[in-house]
Amino acid sequence: MEGGNSNPGGGRASGARKTDKTRRIWSTREEQVLLAALKDLVAHGWKSDNGFRTGYLVRCENAMKVAFPNTDLLATPHITSKITSWKKSYGNIVTAQSSGVGFNTTTGELDCTDEQWDATVRRDPTMHTMRNKQWPMFNDWAEVFDKDRATGFGGEDVAEAYVDVEESKSPNPIADQGLEEQTEFQDDN
Repeated sequence: MEGGNSNPGGGRASGARKTDKTRRIWSTREEQVLLAALKDLVAHGWKSDNGFRTGYLVRCENAMKVAFPNTDLLATPHITSKITSWKKSYGNIVTAQSSGVGFNTTTGELDCTDEQWDATVRRDPTMHTMRNKQWPMFNDWAEVFDKDRATGFGGEDVAEAYVDVEESKSPNPIADQGLEEQTEFQDDN
């Protein structure tokens, strides 16, 4: 047969699968670089309480190109897909924690009894594959995604925010006391 197609009808040969050309497997190093880029954006004010500012994907893509000059990673679909996947996993873990499932920070695994896990999976069937996996990036995800979700974690009420603002305004009383003593001592001479 010509063209290497063994199917006489002209279609794909039986057993041949159509592959999604945008799907790829990320290396651990690529994930680390993307996570570092996201944490850098958070540190530099690119994140608000409900997500990142416009243009953050371009900055992530540029960070990936600096680290991997020959990369084929694009903001859309690759980086968007990875961030969406991470957010979903992070949200599922936080939801599981709020329903009594523990998280072992040493092993990075969800920690619970079989009965707790069965109840959790009954509430949210999408979590059935998450129990015996390790989630080593969970703490990093919390830094990046925590305020995106209404979890009660990482939030503060108005009174706490006011105290934080006032504490940041007031100078250090110990340092001020030392300056006053020096000033009084100098005035006596």
